[in-house]
Amino acid sequence: MLTLATCPLIAFGLIAFTLFRVARGAPARRAAVFALAAVTAVLAAATVYGLGIASTIYHEMEDACRSHHAGEFIAYESTDMPLGGELVCADATIQLVPAWINPAFFLLLAAAAAFTVAAIILQRKKNEVT
Repeated sequence: MLTLATCPLIAFGLIAFTLFRVARGAPARRAAVFALAAVTAVLAAATVYGLGIASTIYHEMEDACRSHHAGEFIAYESTDMPLGGELVCADATIQLVPAWINPAFFLLLAAAAAFTVAAIILQRKKNEVT
């Protein structure tokens, strides 16, 4: 079953598949594909971060603590980087951001940086050849 957690994995798989398919093409074509992969990775990272932010939105904090059987609501704590959100309740602390969000976000950003470097190197090789 397709869930939101599998969307970044599917995007990363499609990027990898496309890169392997054009690995034997001309340097200019490969540079364009790596640039497209970098843009796709950045968009996927933004989507993952947005999903993480959406998971921290609770309109009724008191009800969230009760629904998790964690007692009364005490406080809400959040961080922007790495993305985090906690409900501090009387009996427990509830992590609102799923565990896969931050690793997927940073992996996609690292992939975007690597794809960008590859595109620049291939573009320079193309310019040297012509």
